Amino acid sequence: MKWSAVAAALLVGCAGPEVTDEGVHVVVVADAGLEMCGGTLAHMDAFIAAAAREFGVEAPLGDDRLTLYWMVEAFHARSGCDATATGCAQGSSAWVASVPVDHEFVHNLTEELGAPTGFFVEGIAVAYEGLGGDGMPEGPIEGLVSASSQTLLATPGSYVLAGAFSAYLVEQHGLAAYWRAYAAIDRDADDAAIDAAFVSAFGVSLADSIAGFDRARRSCPHGVSTAKLVECAAPTIEWRDGAASLHRSLACEQDDVIGPHAGDLAVALHTLEIPAGGEYEISVIGDHGQTANGTENTATLVRCGGCALPTSLRIEAGEPPRVVTLPAGRYALRLTGPATVPTSVGVRVAASPVGGR
Repeated sequence: MKWSAVAAALLVGCAGPEVTDEGVHVVVVADAGLEMCGGTLAHMDAFIAAAAREFGVEAPLGDDRLTLYWMVEAFHARSGCDATATGCAQGSSAWVASVPVDHEFVHNLTEELGAPTGFFVEGIAVAYEGLGGDGMPEGPIEGLVSASSQTLLATPGSYVLAGAFSAYLVEQHGLAAYWRAYAAIDRDADDAAIDAAFVSAFGVSLADSIAGFDRARRSCPHGVSTAKLVECAAPTIEWRDGAASLHRSLACEQDDVIGPHAGDLAVALHTLEIPAGGEYEISVIGDHGQTANGTENTATLVRCGGCALPTSLRIEAGEPPRVVTLPAGRYALRLTGPATVPTSVGVRVAASPVGGR
């Protein structure tokens, strides 16, 4: 979430703990007792670098590095974030209740590119946050495009809708045109002003853009439509004898494990290349169901680019093998487990013996 200007009076947490971790592009100030998983700092550096390249801005270095305040005690009172937000950003700083939250880094990197309505500020952040949740873009866009970030927070599903619409605009017109519209839209712009910015930047009206989105992207879930800049650049699992498989330990201290994501998850990122479209059988094994909070080992497979899948595939360890139709191309494979307990997880993908390829 973009930090509200009125939050300045509430922000009292910045003078708290000293810097606890230093990366190339970000420094972290964490509350006492909070520790990131071994690969989290490298992930955040990689995301900031990749997003900066994508947006055509300089990745922050040295004294200009982004500052991430990770806090849990009295989070909203100390951070100044909205009472229902789990993170917010302003300038080169971000405040979060868990790590990583790449959404806030998008706000940091794009602040100088414009100050439009909350719909577009949050939309571009959702469109590039990766590692986010799921959900379908539901509800009307008309009227919401002029809404503030606070209104979006109070409107269920609006963040996903804003992200999907921004992703569609970037896909249709390119980032350069998107930034022209972004810069031309004022924070208090109404629908008529936004329509004028669309016609100038895209050569297409707001109404026609919404109609195009409804036809092309309305059925695309957030997990598929958000850019996965780091996830889709992760190490690739090799194919051997007609199958791609990986079995690994998953522990927070490992140097390629990210978290504690969403508060309690250890996440490892890999990629998978599907050589030809067809039916594939996917099996997942792991130490599922052994933690007190019920966190299980899971594998999530999401295509890198496009909206060919009706949903992202999330399979829990121990489920029966699942046969699914996969288009050819690269997929992000996210393996998860509890951040507090080391586990092991394995995934195997092979051409289905029923139907073949």
